[in-house]
Amino acid sequence: MYERRRTEAEERLGEEPSEDEKDCVMVKVVLPDGVSKARRFRANSGVVSLFDFVEACTGLEPGWYVLMRSTFQAPKQICLEDVLVGRTNDGDVECRTLRDLEIERYETLRVKIID
Repeated sequence: MYERRRTEAEERLGEEPSEDEKDCVMVKVVLPDGVSKARRFRANSGVVSLFDFVEACTGLEPGWYVLMRSTFQAPKQICLEDVLVGRTNDGDVECRTLRDLEIERYETLRVKIID
């Protein structure tokens, strides 16, 4: 089951942008076991792509965890429900982009399992 979810998430992610491509960000995700995984994303990618990346790495479904982002004020939680905006006329899910969340050129996020 986990393997199928991983494969489907990898397909949704598609090809990683090349290092030459402009307007991209590097996101490092620290998984619950302490292992770090990094990937480049286009700045206009939907935030849902971060959840696809974690699912591709772990097989975890988005409802089982949140992404924790460190800020100068306090850690900030990114939940899938908070980034979904609605649906397009075609039925596709609309969500905020990495740029909307002000994800910088290099960002580290931690995966926190929901108790």
